[in-house]
Amino acid sequence: MMIGAVPYNYKARFIYGEETRCALVSFRGKVEFIGPFADKSRALDAAKIWFRARGWNGGELRLR
Repeated sequence: MMIGAVPYNYKARFIYGEETRCALVSFRGKVEFIGPFADKSRALDAAKIWFRARGWNGGELRLR
């Protein structure tokens, strides 16, 4: 079951899978699986680093 779809902005996405403990991140046309992680919080921290390395300078996230 995939959970935690988080739109950072119109071009950035974060989706975390509880079963796999991995995240799917996409930004500016690049898509990558990252992980596994101990929990969703650590996956989200890693996703922020991944996005920033590709030019994202967004603010705080709102989780659904």
